[in-house]
Amino acid sequence: MTGTGIITMLPQMRGQYGLAGAVSGTFTLSTALCGPQISPVVDRRGQSNVLLPAAGLSVIAMGVLLLCARYDAPVWTLFVSAVLAGTMPNMAAMVRARWTHVHRGSDRLHTAYSLESVIDELTFAVGPALAVALSTALSPEAGPLVAVVLLTLGVLMFVPQKRTEPPVLQPADDGAPNVAALHGGPLVVPALTLVAGGTIVGTVDVVSVAFAEEQGSPTDGRLLKGELRRQELIEATLQVVAREGVAGVSHRAVAREANQPATAAAYYFKSIDDLLTAALTVCMDQDAERMRRLAENAHGSPEGLTALAELLANVMGGPGRLLAEYELYLLAARRPELRTSTGRWLEALAGYALRHTDDPVRVRTFTSVVDGLLLQGLLTDTPPTAAEFEAVLRHVLL
Repeated sequence: MTGTGIITMLPQMRGQYGLAGAVSGTFTLSTALCGPQISPVVDRRGQSNVLLPAAGLSVIAMGVLLLCARYDAPVWTLFVSAVLAGTMPNMAAMVRARWTHVHRGSDRLHTAYSLESVIDELTFAVGPALAVALSTALSPEAGPLVAVVLLTLGVLMFVPQKRTEPPVLQPADDGAPNVAALHGGPLVVPALTLVAGGTIVGTVDVVSVAFAEEQGSPTDGRLLKGELRRQELIEATLQVVAREGVAGVSHRAVAREANQPATAAAYYFKSIDDLLTAALTVCMDQDAERMRRLAENAHGSPEGLTALAELLANVMGGPGRLLAEYELYLLAARRPELRTSTGRWLEALAGYALRHTDDPVRVRTFTSVVDGLLLQGLLTDTPPTAAEFEAVLRHVLL
């Protein structure tokens, strides 16, 4: 659950599946290396003396990893935290040791092992799915965070059960050193087989999440949440453009304006051009749709010009967004690829004018006048009023 949670969390916060797989792999490898070192210590000192500090270090390290991911700490901090989090004790092994101690020599031992295997498989099946659901539906950190909470609660409930705790192993009477089981030949092949199987599982975890994203079918809540973040970044881009101009737009500046991690903008928009294009497209589409609705409701009547004049006056009342729109609008003069979006706005203006006249010269005059009035309004301290807008529009179209 923890590994899958990391894989699901980091692409949302850092925008890199490769980084997510590397950090999750580091955690898994650290767990694999630390486990055989912790288990002999448990045998010599007892579960209650080792599990709490080992689990405590893992919980603290995982908490640091989540904070580093949230606050855009250097990448190396993620790997260091993942290594330290690998001290997470193998609770399944600890439980099997207790079954062995309680039912040694009893027919119930086989039943206990079977139950333990079923529960292990259930957690392996449910845990990753739960981690993905939490990280996509609630927040990116939710999956790993819940895994940490469950580990903490489990250890705190497990350790006080002194009645079933296996006794500490005493050294052999003959003084012969204890030899690790892996040093024996028979276990080497199964160990290598499990390593290969684990590699496959880890690869499937990363590829599955990435493939779902690529196909536009992320897990529950991911698509809606991702679209919401994308819209927040576009709005933040408009705010940055209004305040600092197009030259002030950067991934970091936009992410900061949107109160998102610094890498979020780069995740949703690979380049600054992509970001500017998206912002311009959204603005032009919204303005064009608003103009089309006005045209449909006006039916070519003079009252329709009054509604349009009031709309233009309201737009001038809060010029920040309008300034950003025209900065992007004029950018299309240098970048032909942006003119598709600006063309939709001009078509909507022409469509409105055609409700009042079929004279192509007057239609062209109308589209020019609207843009001209708005631009001039940005250059004066006293922009036109609704009445002034209406007088000009009536002169052009009626």
